[in-house]
Amino acid sequence: MLENREYQQTIYEGVNPAIIREVGYGEAVIYSALVNEFKDQTAYFGFLEDGWFHCLEAELAAQTEMSERYTRKKVRKLQRLGLVEKQKLYGENLNYYRLAI
Repeated sequence: MLENREYQQTIYEGVNPAIIREVGYGEAVIYSALVNEFKDQTAYFGFLEDGWFHCLEAELAAQTEMSERYTRKKVRKLQRLGLVEKQKLYGENLNYYRLAI
């Protein structure tokens, strides 16, 4: 069995070390997952209006292998730091995000 540190390194090799130093490991992993989601949706749908894209909290948690509660907490921290904007439209189960790239 891999140690926890080795396991994390194998999952999140694509996370930028500068972002980890700046905001913390959990936040960097979630920010990286949001960037990947943005890239995927831009590639599939083309230009996204005003940079907003959607993502379910459950999908984000599954992508990062973190709990939904932990993911929400780290997204709130990213919002406070000004790296992510988040909106939830009335009646929808989706969260809309915009990155400060």
